[in-house]
Amino acid sequence: DVGSSPYTLAVSGILSNANYSITARNTAAWSVTAAPITVTATGGTSVYGSSPSNPGFTVTGLVNSQTTSVLTGLSNSFGITSASDVGSSPYTLAVSGILSNANYSITARNTADWSVTPATLTYLATSAVVTSGNTFPTFTGIVNGFVNTDSIATSTTGTLAFTSLATPASAAGYYAINGSGLTANNGNYVFTQASGNSTALRINSATPTEEHTITNPTVLAAHSDDRDQSFQRIATSVTWVRDGAVGCCF
Repeated sequence: DVGSSPYTLAVSGILSNANYSITARNTAAWSVTAAPITVTATGGTSVYGSSPSNPGFTVTGLVNSQTTSVLTGLSNSFGITSASDVGSSPYTLAVSGILSNANYSITARNTADWSVTPATLTYLATSAVVTSGNTFPTFTGIVNGFVNTDSIATSTTGTLAFTSLATPASAAGYYAINGSGLTANNGNYVFTQASGNSTALRINSATPTEEHTITNPTVLAAHSDDRDQSFQRIATSVTWVRDGAVGCCF
């Protein structure tokens, strides 16, 4: 290795040719120089709020089947934590440190990027049931998915709201209640709707009402025997109202 260089070389052995006599044996030196290598930081990606591991670095030029483990003193400058925000991404990673292995000489240090992607926040609407024609209540809900002890107050701007495209005049059925109004600080979150939001609002039909008006009715009944009876109804006016429709039987 380089650490033991230079090596002293000498002429060794016993001369078997009697025609010659050695009067001096001179030595020489052999030097081993460091092998050139290129080191490159390893990049990658993580989601905001996660704690990824240091990915290390790669190298070209190693010999004798050696690995990066022999390159003592070097490391990836990786400093990504759960608090590393999306707004500062991508982060530049480099190979830092001083190589203590004299067998290699670094000819180039290459950097790499690390990207932090947004975590997901979910708008979760509170289910509501209303009757067609009635004024809707104020829809409510929550936001799930915060990390790092973040909250709506500390990590978003805007005003949380839950709304529906349905109106009191909408037909009976199921409708969506969706959340909106928030923007994540530093781009650390993206927003999505909970699957149940699509049917969070149920509109029921109004209960049918009936109104009967009978004017001057006269009912005559004649009973012929226990097995047979007949009725005759005479009325000057019979009207009714059902679901807003007015009718008259005669």
